[in-house]
Amino acid sequence: MRLGLLGLGHVGCGVVQLLETQSEAIALRLGEPLEVGRVLVRDPAKPRPVKVNPDLLTTDPSAVLADPAIDVVVEVMGGVEPTGAYIRQALQHGKSVVTANKEIMADQGRDLLALAQEQGVDLLFEGSVGGAIPILRALLDSLTGSRVTRILGIVNGTTNFILTQMAEEGQDFAEALAEAQRLGYAETDPTADVEGHDAARKLAILSSLAFSTDVRSGDVLARGITAITSDDLAYARRHGLACKLIAQAEDQGGFVAAQVAPAFVDARHPLARVKGAFNAIYVYGDGLGESMFYGLGAGGVPTGSAVLGDVLQAARNRRSRVAFSRPLPSRGLAVRSAREAVSRFYVRLETETHASAAADLRRLLLQHGVTLSSFLDQPGQNRGQARFTLVTNPCTLGALEDALQAALSLPWVRAVGALVQMLDLQAGDLAVELPPTVQVEERRMLGRLDVAGPGEGGW
Repeated sequence: MRLGLLGLGHVGCGVVQLLETQSEAIALRLGEPLEVGRVLVRDPAKPRPVKVNPDLLTTDPSAVLADPAIDVVVEVMGGVEPTGAYIRQALQHGKSVVTANKEIMADQGRDLLALAQEQGVDLLFEGSVGGAIPILRALLDSLTGSRVTRILGIVNGTTNFILTQMAEEGQDFAEALAEAQRLGYAETDPTADVEGHDAARKLAILSSLAFSTDVRSGDVLARGITAITSDDLAYARRHGLACKLIAQAEDQGGFVAAQVAPAFVDARHPLARVKGAFNAIYVYGDGLGESMFYGLGAGGVPTGSAVLGDVLQAARNRRSRVAFSRPLPSRGLAVRSAREAVSRFYVRLETETHASAAADLRRLLLQHGVTLSSFLDQPGQNRGQARFTLVTNPCTLGALEDALQAALSLPWVRAVGALVQMLDLQAGDLAVELPPTVQVEERRMLGRLDVAGPGEGGW
């Protein structure tokens, strides 16, 4: 079986590395060797961390897409165009395609899957969500016996790494981002990650599969982590919370609501313990209850592992003359704005010192139907400045955003520093079985050391 690679960046190099180190195991599983036939690159002379025969490198897309000796095309070049056109050409030439491109699959996936079925070939995309986590195949197959009602979790390893570094190493945002870039967890331009767009694309894919409806990335409300500071994380620690960028979508009976936003979660919850570049995705469903998928969500090799798994599946299918891909079913559910979702929220406002500031702010919030459960007035970093930290009672995100927009018209309000959801997870979410060492740590935190350990009859 011969592969044609489109791109040889982080993920492409990860795929090549795995093909080299696991060649014997792959040949055993597939029944024949799997080798790289051609590789499309921008610059054949560019130094790369893996060795590829220079004769295989090309700058001509047709050398990969139209080569009859290529069985499976692996797209790991990223971007929307010309990448989308290349995927279509590969499918039209009767080649199976494996991609890790969440941007294309979030907005064009439904059409591309229909084209793949027309051509009798595969379009597989496990690597587009969650790195090494096998979540998409589970939603397409293993979990179809249960109606999925909610998806919630951490789907961007870059932002999770940054928040972990800020919380545990005391780094500011810029320092943590630079470390993520040095380790290959963040791109040179990290905007898509830190502003929540990458997670929104992944959530669109997850929602489309889970709820059998057409959810595009533009349907997902996205807020990133660039406004989060050490002060916000310090507040979270004092109140037994952790800050995470949470993707969440829910089938609310006739419509779907989806959003990506910073959230405070209980520090005892398993999501709070997902650190570094790891991802964790909860799936809730009728009959299923709740299930958590966990693994590395960033880096060339973890994503390359998911891509290679799809490659093996596509190669097996070609040998058997069958195709896994099929059009996505659609229940035709409407997509509802997450601005209508009700929650509690943490807000940090940067202001100038003003005698009636607190009273004016409370009155303005109340005019928009927003009441407060907590209000803290602190001096600002500089003379004449102040900082308000407030926690709302349950309200809609839309009402709060409208109130904060009105607050910005007050002459003494300088900026809305942070807006973080207070995520009240269900009691069952805390019942996920944790490793014994984590259970011991949790019980120390709770002051409950009068219970039996795992070697003494269990908890």
